[in-house]
Amino acid sequence: MTDAKRGAMLLLLGLFTAVLLYPTLHEGGHILVTLLLGGRIREVRLGAAASVLCGGLRHGELAVVAFGGVGLPLALAMLLRSTFRCGMWCSW
Repeated sequence: MTDAKRGAMLLLLGLFTAVLLYPTLHEGGHILVTLLLGGRIREVRLGAAASVLCGGLRHGELAVVAFGGVGLPLALAMLLRSTFRCGMWCSW
């Protein structure tokens, strides 16, 4: 594979991750934690202005929900890293 093709593939993978995958996982983390704490999901928006509107939670629980946005993608990244036993730049 030429360097130009490899660079283009890495660029497309990076764009897919940044624009579609990470925001979906991030909002999914908020949703998962909200449901685990017994809250309600009132509204979910994905896209340029992604957000989750939840209810039925107290202030301390909202802080945990806020961490869930980073927690789910981080947990999945750690799981994938331990599964494939490779660093950031794996040669597939």
